[in-house]
Amino acid sequence: MLGSLRLCCLVLTCLALTACGGGSSENTSATSAEPKTDTRAGYFHEQESLTLNPAIKKYQDAAAAYERGQTACNEAAVKLYNKGASPRDSVKCHFRETQTMLIAIAGVRGAVGKLNGEYRTACDSRIKRFATFLDKMKASWRRVHSDWTAYAINRPVPVATLNRDARTTGKLSYQFLKGEIPALAKACYTPADRAKG
Repeated sequence: MLGSLRLCCLVLTCLALTACGGGSSENTSATSAEPKTDTRAGYFHEQESLTLNPAIKKYQDAAAAYERGQTACNEAAVKLYNKGASPRDSVKCHFRETQTMLIAIAGVRGAVGKLNGEYRTACDSRIKRFATFLDKMKASWRRVHSDWTAYAINRPVPVATLNRDARTTGKLSYQFLKGEIPALAKACYTPADRAKG
């Protein structure tokens, strides 16, 4: 009888230790685990990436196509004009390509406008700068588009103006690809996300 009483006390003690978090180290770790912290707190989460990344990719593709096609576009315009085509017909390629770039920029700007999470200060500041830069770049592309529109309706546009506006747009596009996009990624994507590409 005394042996069974000791066994009963031992079982009750073990149950009490287990219920209170005592006993084995397994139980201790299970009950005293600290709450997990969000490693993405202040950074972009999946939804922001799904909103912004496709728009940036479309812009990058449009910019690469524009860059590749400029020589051919210029040659086609000269050839058409020399064969007697109207100014409108001879610059269709330029008109189409600048329109494509404006659409791509608008897509990125629209995606940026949908970002409304709670971000860390560096990310918030970078988003604002990114949006301002997009507006500046869009204005530059509009000037180039306006130059070609004026040319198409037979309104003289000085070559110096065309060249200046094209150079400005080229510089801004380069800065966007090589400066603004990487800076946004550094400020708003976690190091792990950046490592994934």
